[in-house]
Amino acid sequence: MFIILNKSAPDDPYYSATSCKNGTKPKQVEIIAIGFDPTCVVTTRGEYRFVNRLAGSPVTICMGHGGRCETGHGAPQELQDGVTIQPGEARTLPFPGAGERNYPITVRSEWVTFVRPDLVIRIESSNSGK
Repeated sequence: MFIILNKSAPDDPYYSATSCKNGTKPKQVEIIAIGFDPTCVVTTRGEYRFVNRLAGSPVTICMGHGGRCETGHGAPQELQDGVTIQPGEARTLPFPGAGERNYPITVRSEWVTFVRPDLVIRIESSNSGK
């Protein structure tokens, strides 16, 4: 009996713990007064653009949940530490990984309490046909 392992599958269960069903495919994710819009994004690219639409409130986005950054899991350092985006500015961030992977992303601000602070970026392989 042979077992064939999918080498492109995520090696850390952290990346599959958060679901992303019925994700949209916008060109960028906007951070607005309630938080992320949309909350589930599907892409085959290894990066994504975030735009801070809040007037006067810088925000920090990072890998995590509920406004808390998580470290480890082999993610790029800037996703672990958090990236601050000033009002009206945009940043393109890397989301590496072979195969399918769900990146849980959260947003926080000293001046805003977000109703929807969490987002999932679902990276799909370009040949998945989804």
